[in-house]
Amino acid sequence: MIRPLEAPEYGRKFRECFGMELQSFHDIRLLIAFGAFGINITKFGDWLDKEFPDEANNSSYSEIVRKHFGENADKLIRSLI
Repeated sequence: MIRPLEAPEYGRKFRECFGMELQSFHDIRLLIAFGAFGINITKFGDWLDKEFPDEANNSSYSEIVRKHFGENADKLIRSLI
């Protein structure tokens, strides 16, 4: 999880890696409960399942992200969990 002030920078990185907005996966409960910004990893996993259905049963989400979006994308997701 990251501090809210860091959210714009992480949003930019997410857009560069995934070509979409980080807000699609924002978890407001983390912000309310802990004052930290993070993603709803279940929602992100559901998106990966939809985008890469042939790999969903045979690979971890981390492996899918690394394969299709690169090591930096995987590191970014880990920092947002």
